[in-house]
Amino acid sequence: MELTKITCNSCGAVNNRNAIVCVACGESLGPVNVNLLSDEYFQDGLKLSYSNVQAAVTAAGKSGWVQDFEEEVNMNSKAVINMDGRFLHKLMTENEDYLPYQRAVEQSKRFVADFENDLKRCVVETAFYGFTGRNLVYAALSLNENGLRSYGDVSVVLKTAMIERRTTVFEKNSYPLFDELTDAGWKAGTTMPTGHCGTWNERSIVSVVKHGREIAGKKNAPDFAGLILRSDKKKSNDEFIELHIFNKVTNVVFEKVVFHEKLRKHFDKDKIKIFLLNLKAKNIKIIRK
Repeated sequence: MELTKITCNSCGAVNNRNAIVCVACGESLGPVNVNLLSDEYFQDGLKLSYSNVQAAVTAAGKSGWVQDFEEEVNMNSKAVINMDGRFLHKLMTENEDYLPYQRAVEQSKRFVADFENDLKRCVVETAFYGFTGRNLVYAALSLNENGLRSYGDVSVVLKTAMIERRTTVFEKNSYPLFDELTDAGWKAGTTMPTGHCGTWNERSIVSVVKHGREIAGKKNAPDFAGLILRSDKKKSNDEFIELHIFNKVTNVVFEKVVFHEKLRKHFDKDKIKIFLLNLKAKNIKIIRK
């Protein structure tokens, strides 16, 4: 499958869609993940999946609920990253960047995962995005600012304006999606099948593709927030819409921090005070549950 080309905004030269910088002038071509999923191949496939779901929910007489769901996602969804409180403390006090896995390992910012997990992660990232897979930070789409508790007891809500132009959206965790697609006959090393992903602008469409039929099958209007993200602290049970953010995330991008557990579990009283003051100094809203 050959994707269309993109034109450099600076000099007008034609480039491959997965190029990082312009072949002619060397200017950045923008977030590669977004450039890839903006191609008509992915856009047309997603629109077709969406149309099929809309036809099914209309036939079931539940189009109103699905429309409400789509509008709720469009208006109120946020990108959320969950982490351990000690890791957030490190990001804040040492002004560390939240890096993509492969880049963090290369820079000795984290240890390489055990072999099976490391192997699967690198294979999946490459299979979906090629080289760009190593440059993505993962987050979850949320309607209630709760993220995946299986990844930590702190939910960090990101500022939409700072991530929306560099974020792509997958209908589910890319690990099981990879397995489902390969089991269905997709050959990794070729362009992935369409209808499962889009850009941030299509997050509500991806959400309807995933949950539209489920909503139409219910007797009562569902809790949209609980539908779009479910996490019980066990990763194998997580159900969510996965976000891929190009490049690193810094604490400048943090809008709000939700502490789901008591901070004293990790820190003494003085450290907690300094920690919270550091967050407030950067105008990050704090919620302690």
